[in-house]
Amino acid sequence: MQSMTMPSRQALSRPAPSRLQRHELQFRLLLVATYPFFLAAAALQRLVPARAPVGHGLIARRSVFGEAKAMAVSAIPFVFMG
Repeated sequence: MQSMTMPSRQALSRPAPSRLQRHELQFRLLLVATYPFFLAAAALQRLVPARAPVGHGLIARRSVFGEAKAMAVSAIPFVFMG
């Protein structure tokens, strides 16, 4: 009688994610983890009076949440350099 082996759990699961997918997941996790800090920084920027740029009248501003996301999205890629 021939022995039948069961496929391993790994063979039954999804294929391993690509490097790009892993980096995307890491980016999203870092965004979730750091967003509260960037939100606090954006809120503090609103509270501290800043100099208005000369000659620019009224400037459209993002919401505090949009500003925090923009700060996080521009800072996090530096983690992946190198």
